[in-house]
Amino acid sequence: MAAPDSDALQASELPAGPAPIAMPEIRDADLATIWGAWKAVEASPDFEREAETREAILDAKYRIDAQGLDGWAMAMMRSSREHADRGDTGSAVEIAIAASQLAPDLPGAQIELARAYFRADPTEIERVARALKSAYRALFVNVRSYRPLVGNVSAIAVLGLLATAIALVFVLFLRRARYAFFDFHLLFPRGAARWQTGIIALALLSLPLVFRLGWVAELLLLFAVVAAYLPLRERIVALLAIAILGGVPRMVGSAIEGATFAGTAADDLYRIERGSHDVEPLVAEWEAEASAGRLDFAGWYVLGRHALRRGQLDAALQRFTRAQQLRPNDLGTRVNLGIVFFLQGDVNNARIILEGAVKERRDPIILYDLARVYQRRFATLGDASAGEQDKATQAFSAASALDPSLLRGVVDEKIAADTDGHRLVRTYPLGTGEMVAQVDARREAQREEARARLQLLGDVPESFAPWFPGIAGIGIVLLGGLGRWLNVARPC
Repeated sequence: MAAPDSDALQASELPAGPAPIAMPEIRDADLATIWGAWKAVEASPDFEREAETREAILDAKYRIDAQGLDGWAMAMMRSSREHADRGDTGSAVEIAIAASQLAPDLPGAQIELARAYFRADPTEIERVARALKSAYRALFVNVRSYRPLVGNVSAIAVLGLLATAIALVFVLFLRRARYAFFDFHLLFPRGAARWQTGIIALALLSLPLVFRLGWVAELLLLFAVVAAYLPLRERIVALLAIAILGGVPRMVGSAIEGATFAGTAADDLYRIERGSHDVEPLVAEWEAEASAGRLDFAGWYVLGRHALRRGQLDAALQRFTRAQQLRPNDLGTRVNLGIVFFLQGDVNNARIILEGAVKERRDPIILYDLARVYQRRFATLGDASAGEQDKATQAFSAASALDPSLLRGVVDEKIAADTDGHRLVRTYPLGTGEMVAQVDARREAQREEARARLQLLGDVPESFAPWFPGIAGIGIVLLGGLGRWLNVARPC
């Protein structure tokens, strides 16, 4: 009997149409089960099982389209270090790599990877440097990292400014104080000892601090006492140093606003948006806010993307529709709605939406999803849509050129054989700026600004406070110049 023709056999095995896309719901409990499987074997000598469960964790991250699973990444960082301490540097490196993949924008994960590389082979400087470079880049990508960094740098700048101004005025005062004390001594009867008049002078100089008039008042007094003995350039330097202090309270408030993130509504949204593995209680709180009608665009968008990534298509459609009502022209909302339509089987509407989005912005995620739509149309219509396959290939190439990591899992560009919707598409994230805009630190910033103003400027009215040091300093400069012009005080 002759062997069957291979081409005929393959054709007969092809399905009439692609299987429906499955979008199973993924719960936190499902993710916890996957994580628990790895925890059960991560310290055991069964390396194959450990690697298998570790890969399952990375696959789970991909399926829920998470930007970063920080908690799991930090746990793997600790495990990597423990393996290295036991001398198992090979496993330490593998686990550290997984940690860096779970949270690619977590600086600590990249630093731990660099440490694992170095402990495994100190001569491999290139890969250590590459990991450290990734850590540096992540520091300015992860809002939870760079906002505290901005706050710390701002605090150091403010303290440096204060220390410089105080030190400068004190140095100028100490250089000329003996002339002022001498002239002050002449105001008393001849029987008064120098040490007695000196104590009186020091007591008078401490009055601004005693009566809590602020550090600026103290500096102005010290400046006024010696201004007549200072040359013009030194008086101008002291004036500038004191005048700048008028803006310090506002700098403090700005630093608070720029650094605050953790524990705010924006932080909640950020955790949900990143696709964390334990956010269902937090999502429930925000859903209650939605039911009460207290959500803005960012809230609806984040809840919609969470529902979409977890397989809740009806909820995702409802939430993205609400977000679109609030911001009709938002590109991300339209893209995610197109993805929802695609996963629900409405390929034509998905194609129209994504093609329009690509014309507006050639983003790798949009190109990738559009390529998946073209794949699906080709698999559905066959030769009737042969041009769709060429379009899919072109879109994949364009997406790969912009972001090669998006093509993970794309094995066959001709037919989208994988029917798991979680693997087929990538959702469009909300911009970090949208979440940062949710930070409301004005009350705390105003409180700290008022505290700084009280300590520096005392009870000076708020509207006049920024100008007070400069105006008073200018008056002292002029009086000092007048004194030197009249020769009423001249160092001898």
